[in-house]
Amino acid sequence: QLAEQQQDTLKEVASDYQAYQTLLQTLAQDLKKLHNLPSIPDKIEYKRDTLIPFYQPIIDAYRTACDTGQPPYNNQVLVQLVIWLFDVGNIAAALDWGRYAVTQKQPMPERFKRDLPTYVVDATRQWAELQRDHDRAVQPYVSDTLEFALTEQWPVNGMALCNLHKLAGDLAHEAGQLETARDHFLQAVALSPHKAKVTTKLNRINKALAKAEAEAKTDQPEPGDETPEPTDDPEADAHAHAVPVD
Repeated sequence: QLAEQQQDTLKEVASDYQAYQTLLQTLAQDLKKLHNLPSIPDKIEYKRDTLIPFYQPIIDAYRTACDTGQPPYNNQVLVQLVIWLFDVGNIAAALDWGRYAVTQKQPMPERFKRDLPTYVVDATRQWAELQRDHDRAVQPYVSDTLEFALTEQWPVNGMALCNLHKLAGDLAHEAGQLETARDHFLQAVALSPHKAKVTTKLNRINKALAKAEAEAKTDQPEPGDETPEPTDDPEADAHAHAVPVD
């Protein structure tokens, strides 16, 4: 029935809590159907082609209502949409809606042991690691998620944040940004001294930075070692090499 309703009714669902309760019953039925699908590819296809297109307009209307003054409420449909977007690999939309849900301090479904900020950080890292396995780009999404978590002071589990710093450090190292990589690895150690496991990487980076610094000093001319370049003018050369007298 909801699928046949018009946009004005979607807005009502977004702003009317009783209508939202009815929507939760539909969500519960969809989750049950999703659970009974035989394989992960089948589930991903159902999320991408059926569930997200159905619930997206409802959540769009909810966001519009909140932006125009409606107080937010615990919206399980919003959080479920974030989870599905991560599941299907729509990382840009997942982070946009995930950040929005974190800002509203939305709770995770009871079946999850992680809070929403930790879930978004972990899901971003897991997505990025899968993309790297297929040689696909993962930036700016890793850096953006880390920036959100730090600047907006998300209450993220320390190990989850440690793992994201490690990934950001690896990406910076691969890009030749050794100082940035070192900073990320040091942050990982600070968050989890015994589980970060980046000592070898830090040692290599420190050696490389020390070598580069030593080479830079070697390339610098010593004071007074500069010798004038010869010219085609004998008088100018003689003047350049003349010894001053009293």
